Amino acid sequence: RVPNKGIGYGVLAGTGGTGFTAVHPDITFNYLGDFGSGVSGADGQELFSFSGEGHGAEISGEMDRWEKLGISGIIAEGRLRLAVSYSAEQYSAARIGRFLSAYERQLEEIINFLSAEHQVHLTPVDLTYKDLSLSAVLVLNNGQKLSDVYPLSPLQEGLYHYWLSNPASSGYFEQMSYRVQGILDLAQLSLAYQELVSRHAVLRTYFSHELADIPVQVVSRELSSLVYIDLSATTAATAATTAATTTTATAEKGEADAVEAFKLSDRSRGFDLHSGSQMRLTVLGLGDDTYEFVWSHHHILMDGWCVGILIKEFFQLYESHLSGKPAILGTVYPYSDYIKWLMVQDQTVSLSYWSEYLSGYETIAGLPKKYLGSAEKDLGLKGYLRRQESVQVGGILSLAIKRLCSELAITENTLIQTAWGILLGNYNNTDDVVFGAVVSGRPAEVTGIEEMIGLFINTIPVRIGFGEGFSVGSVLQSVQQDSIAGTSHHYTQLAGVQSQSGLGRELFDHILVFENYPVQELVSREITEERNALTLLSSAVFEQTGYDLTVLIIPGESLEIRFEYNGHVYEGAMLSRLAAHFLQILELMVTDPSAAIKDLDYLSAAEQVELLETFNATAVSYPKDKTLVDL
Repeated sequence: RVPNKGIGYGVLAGTGGTGFTAVHPDITFNYLGDFGSGVSGADGQELFSFSGEGHGAEISGEMDRWEKLGISGIIAEGRLRLAVSYSAEQYSAARIGRFLSAYERQLEEIINFLSAEHQVHLTPVDLTYKDLSLSAVLVLNNGQKLSDVYPLSPLQEGLYHYWLSNPASSGYFEQMSYRVQGILDLAQLSLAYQELVSRHAVLRTYFSHELADIPVQVVSRELSSLVYIDLSATTAATAATTAATTTTATAEKGEADAVEAFKLSDRSRGFDLHSGSQMRLTVLGLGDDTYEFVWSHHHILMDGWCVGILIKEFFQLYESHLSGKPAILGTVYPYSDYIKWLMVQDQTVSLSYWSEYLSGYETIAGLPKKYLGSAEKDLGLKGYLRRQESVQVGGILSLAIKRLCSELAITENTLIQTAWGILLGNYNNTDDVVFGAVVSGRPAEVTGIEEMIGLFINTIPVRIGFGEGFSVGSVLQSVQQDSIAGTSHHYTQLAGVQSQSGLGRELFDHILVFENYPVQELVSREITEERNALTLLSSAVFEQTGYDLTVLIIPGESLEIRFEYNGHVYEGAMLSRLAAHFLQILELMVTDPSAAIKDLDYLSAAEQVELLETFNATAVSYPKDKTLVDL
């Protein structure tokens, strides 16, 4: 505290902007903002205006000061007025006068400089994430390239660390390809793509862990372009060199090989999350008005729900450019709104929930992995060998599943998760299992969340317990209630959740994904809209998670259960049996929901005969004329 011993004042008038307060150990700067020309009554008539006349000391001369300088400012009648109060023991009136004159010159220089500046200069306070240094922002905004910076969502952070540990991996690389036939205006198609990328900030995002104490995503203003490659010339040249033996079938095979080679090359190229766009669209010309769209992105950008929205907007923009009429598109809700919502969530409450949820669980529930001989172990077998096993649930069983879910007021997802938990318990000889599951993660509290483009899904643990005497129906309803109770905690990063368990990262080694959006149907409908004059000939999707086993549930008229696995880790024969066992458990559950869980036998009739009779056929008829030693 500084003894007052007299206060002096100086006033500087000029022009100014909006209000703020700055505090320094020796100086307080308090700018109140623009108060306009005065105060008006209900009829709009001015009642009184702010006066520029001196009004005496605001602080008693006997009061101890908390700072050596106090500066306050206000705009009234279009003029900035600054008042400086100071301790007469520290400063003379002449020195304060020189200070005000110097400050006035500085203000004039800044105003003159900025009034001639036509570029936008971002500062940390302009960004969603405000803890970057000014120098870092200036570097990022070199050439006016910066749009925004904000933290990562929980799953984004997990995928980013996964990529950092293995940048060459094809994990979480998403590639969709669609072969269409019709007339394409490539110039207008390219404009539509650029406009689409311009609409959604997340499509112009790259990532960094060097700019701040936490990983951040940087939104650039730079637009990526559509790439066109004419493969018809290449395949035609190849056919011409082998004209004597070329047939329609071999020509088609050459075309298919060229397309597949490009897709493989595109996957091998991957994405550099530290620079550029994490999405690209390539159109391959195949001749005869036939084209292959190869649309790739890293999963860190968005989830499957977004694909349908983007495809729809893309073709709406394309049709708009062809017709010359403006496209009628929905409002763009920035992904940063969701990140801001995440930033104010209380993670300690969620971590406490997960700690209690996982309490007492001590053993991982996995599936039998392939036996590796010593030679294979010495080689250190690595990589991901894509393999797939699937079963269709249709007809009577599909109807029975829907009927049971309706009767018990549960979701199909709950039924599938419970069936998987029961089967996993049988494989591990336990009545308490945990596996990973993907949740949609779109909080209703965020405005426009259904139309927002970004990554919202998250991976969480699902725990299924079924002790002695538990019936199918009671376990189903318990799992449903647990799902509802955990909804508000679905936004916690998986690493944080795993830290609440003694198993840590070994909490589970596979995930179950219940897709609740018909992406392929949406894409097919948009491409084949009459206005586009295109025919969809075929489609394919490549996607790979970071887990060696993913159980994918694809709903529809019939339910598809798809096991996507790493052939280096799991035996194909084992996965075939697993698929049949899963189907058997589902059938038993819907047939009698009052049955006890312990009575559900996942083995088929043939397997039961093999287990109980064939394997136990150990009776041997020994010859009576031989001794035990002889035998």
